[in-house]
Amino acid sequence: MKKFSLDWMRNISIRTKYYGVLLLTILLFLVSTLIVFSYLRNINQNMLVLNRLNDESVKLSEMFLF
Repeated sequence: MKKFSLDWMRNISIRTKYYGVLLLTILLFLVSTLIVFSYLRNINQNMLVLNRLNDESVKLSEMFLF
């Protein structure tokens, strides 16, 4: 059974490692931003539909009352 080894990381300079971690952090931030933006856009669409339905129900109730 072969052991998991990180010997290949010893040959990489510390600057390259930091840049790699920085790029990974930026990438994860961008992915999370896109996910949040997608959810907020979906919520906005749902709120628009809800407002339209609310307006229609108010108009309908006014028709029955007057």
